Amino acid sequence: ANGRTESGLIVLDARDWHAAPSFTPINDDRRLTTATHVQLTNGNDQMKNEAQSFIAVATTASDATLSGRGFVALYSYDGGSLDLCKVTEVSVSGLVYGLVEFNGMLLLTCNTRLQLFEWTEESFSLVCEYDIGGVLCVSLDVLGYRVVVADFVQGLRLLVYRPETRTFQDLSFHTGAVVPLTCSFISDGILVGCTEV
Repeated sequence: ANGRTESGLIVLDARDWHAAPSFTPINDDRRLTTATHVQLTNGNDQMKNEAQSFIAVATTASDATLSGRGFVALYSYDGGSLDLCKVTEVSVSGLVYGLVEFNGMLLLTCNTRLQLFEWTEESFSLVCEYDIGGVLCVSLDVLGYRVVVADFVQGLRLLVYRPETRTFQDLSFHTGAVVPLTCSFISDGILVGCTEV
């Protein structure tokens, strides 16, 4: 009625396209940047064998710039229902453009940094952070302990996570006249990127 749009998550039942979707609103002063399904293990569980399913959602203030704050929230859902329930949220310095499940943890791109978070029932804890030194990490993908990141200026960067030291190691990067805006592993040694020329 007031011309204002409402941001939110729509959950559809693929078994019945005619069923009404569920709508979970996001805070009115935020805009959604990305969302994905993740399977996270509890960092407090020493066995780490029980993964739980969540929807991870990144938002930012509607008027945010690159120096603004981003937010990542976890939503749980019940397989018999389409309703989502917020479990926890963390605030980060910068805008989140990529979220991906990474060996039971949550890996995100935040401006020029990778941030790896562990979920511990009630909150997130930062495991490690790695600054790739670029301009803006716009996309990422993972395969095992390897991570490929597309940076808006520098191109593709390949990293590996070392669990014994809880750090990322830079393996190589590709720069060129054509900079990929998205990236993905096709197989163990092949990457694909999408770009505009």
